[in-house]
Amino acid sequence: MIGTAAIVGEALFPPNARAAVPKPYSWALTPPTNNQSDYIKWMVENRGEEPKYLGLRWSRYQVMLANKNVSNAANVRAFLLTIRPLAERTRAAYDGAISRGYGEFKSINSKASDGYYGWEEAAPFDKIIVTCGIDHIPPALLQQLKVGGIMVIPVGPPGAQRLLKVTKEQGADGNFAITRSDIYNGRVVPFVPLTKLEGDVIKGTHHK
Repeated sequence: MIGTAAIVGEALFPPNARAAVPKPYSWALTPPTNNQSDYIKWMVENRGEEPKYLGLRWSRYQVMLANKNVSNAANVRAFLLTIRPLAERTRAAYDGAISRGYGEFKSINSKASDGYYGWEEAAPFDKIIVTCGIDHIPPALLQQLKVGGIMVIPVGPPGAQRLLKVTKEQGADGNFAITRSDIYNGRVVPFVPLTKLEGDVIKGTHHK
């Protein structure tokens, strides 16, 4: 969360959750990157994730490699794992900067949870950026968007989303009007799916 802009990414575990996976998190745990089958097998055994969605993540990783969007091994590892400790390390980096006198970082708030439901306690937001694909706009995010606010969200079937700009206005009669426009004029932009939590475990996606 940066200022009043909500950044909603792939669903992460809430602060008090413990994933039911065979091994705890460790820097020694690094997934294989030589091929898709080895990656999926490793992630199922070590992270307890579902093969179907791991395949989609691997496909997106290949696109990122081709476009040179990942610059080093640390970035590759962060994308392929996408785990709760990543959020914790990011929060710790902000807090460390604050403790060293960088007061501007005090305006950054964060929450690790299922991004589909936004952050009701901190709403409304001027801007919302959704960084995972979904086949519809989450109602909660529309509700939490401020009147006059803007949301950017990839909408469409798995791996074939279009990046939409969504604006929210209110008429004189009190009714809300939602306007959508395609940022890239119909160009398909693949995103990893917006996964959902059931209890403490990621189970599928929020696709209808």
